[in-house]
Amino acid sequence: MSVGSAPTHRDRCALLFSAAVVISPDFLIGQIGRNAAPGDYFSLGWLAASLGTVAGAVGSSVANREDILGATDGHRELIRRESATKSS
Repeated sequence: MSVGSAPTHRDRCALLFSAAVVISPDFLIGQIGRNAAPGDYFSLGWLAASLGTVAGAVGSSVANREDILGATDGHRELIRRESATKSS
C-alpha cells in the first residue's frame, strides 16, 4: 500500500488474511461476545498496521541507542547491562 493513497482490494484482502491467520475465530468470539464478521478481522489488521507504523516512526526518531533500550527493556535487564558494562 502506498503512503497517502486509499487501500486497494488487494491491500484489504492482505489485512483480512493476516488477521484471520493470527487470531482464531473462537478466541475473537470470546473477546467481543458475538460472532466475528470479516469486518472485525479487517479492523484488527488495520489497527495492527497502524500501530506498527506509529511505532516505527517513533523508533526512527530516537537517535540514542540507550533511549531505545530504556524504553524496550525492563528494569532488571537495564541493571544487567550496566553491570556487564562496568565489569568489562
